[in-house]
Amino acid sequence: PPLVILKTPIKIGDRWISDTKITVKTGSILGHDEAKVVVFETVTTPGGSFKAYRLDHVSKSDTKGEHLSFKYSFWFAPDIGIVKWTRSLADPRDHSADLTAVLTKFIQ
Repeated sequence: PPLVILKTPIKIGDRWISDTKITVKTGSILGHDEAKVVVFETVTTPGGSFKAYRLDHVSKSDTKGEHLSFKYSFWFAPDIGIVKWTRSLADPRDHSADLTAVLTKFIQ
């Protein structure tokens, strides 16, 4: 099954779970994702300021006995799409996998 990043219609408090299996040349990756819509807030990026829903995900995967756990946040602006995305390892002491992607330009 696919990983569900966003369910519509979107509303604060919604929660969902996605279980996934990805097949690659070296085997399979099993994933479990728990998501919730947390807040509707203003988020500022180089592309502008947007009213957006923040969706928080905790994603756990297992491949060949290696367990990884990530925290993701997505800011979804209605009629625009995802304007910001962050990822970090679930262990707050480890920042080796931290990523942030933002909308840099928006033209209407």
